[in-house]
Amino acid sequence: MKLREKLLIAFLVAALIPFILLGVSSLLISEQALKKNTLKKLDFNLSTAKQSIGEYLQNLEQIGSLQGEKNVTAIDAVMNLLDSVHDPAGMSYKMTVQKFDLYYSDLIKIYPDVAKIFLAASVVQEEKIIGKLLYASSQQKQSEEKSEDPKPGLIDLTSKLGGGYLLEDDKNPLAKAYYTALKENKTIILDFQPFLEEKHPSLWLAAPILMSEGFGFDWVLPNENKDLEATVESKSLGVIICQINADTINRLIPSEEDESSYLIGKNLKNETVLRSRDKKLKVGERLPDGLNQVLANNETTIYRDTEDISYLVATTKMNSFNLDWQLITRIAETAAFA
Repeated sequence: MKLREKLLIAFLVAALIPFILLGVSSLLISEQALKKNTLKKLDFNLSTAKQSIGEYLQNLEQIGSLQGEKNVTAIDAVMNLLDSVHDPAGMSYKMTVQKFDLYYSDLIKIYPDVAKIFLAASVVQEEKIIGKLLYASSQQKQSEEKSEDPKPGLIDLTSKLGGGYLLEDDKNPLAKAYYTALKENKTIILDFQPFLEEKHPSLWLAAPILMSEGFGFDWVLPNENKDLEATVESKSLGVIICQINADTINRLIPSEEDESSYLIGKNLKNETVLRSRDKKLKVGERLPDGLNQVLANNETTIYRDTEDISYLVATTKMNSFNLDWQLITRIAETAAFA
């Protein structure tokens, strides 16, 4: 090759180097900008979902406080149902139930997330306060034709539970909700737990029904041991318990193909499981090890799922109402950097 040709090539290469460097620099800047915007979007998705769920839980608390505590209907229901609950198949109990069905059926219609409503009175047995089931209503009941027998009703409920009392050592969510609300003396929200033979776990809302002047100010807790006097003090007549389905929570947490968020919690075995609906994972299913590691690190990172799809993932913790929850949001890398 002649010297002239070599010089020409050298000048051309020298002229191209700034453009190459500029192109590489622009590409790096663009990738950084895309990554920065994606991280902002992840943070936005997390904060939006966290705020929405927090507001929803606050609304649930307000429902519990309004229907429990010093609610006149709840106080009246406990005092009246106690007189006839000894014979739940009798006419007196059925007539009393019909009276309060009108109120609680309207409550279920107003708040569609409320799947079932239960009332439990506080009574004394062997010098301890225990819960005595008085009433059970449900969404299912409202859609059925009227019948003389309450459905699912108290008889059916106590049969499945093995008795009409809620004991502190019982594992069912009714007992847990009753004693937690009684102990804290305020409206509480109990984490997702299954009930009887139901497939999907539910949230549980419970509020103490407090003594109020004119409606039990001088109320003495009924003693189930008739030969003994009631000597145990209590601030509440009983507890109203609501079983809450997850429909609203599922609506608040977006789940799409390339971009989705999840609510994560613990099951009764202390396993990390999915609590919101998803197209691939089932509600209540244990999380894959990779996602578990993401939760443990609690930072924005890259995660590959079982189909070898790469995602940018961010997490945040939710500790409202003593609920051990975490939120995960993720965006597929192909969508993030498209």
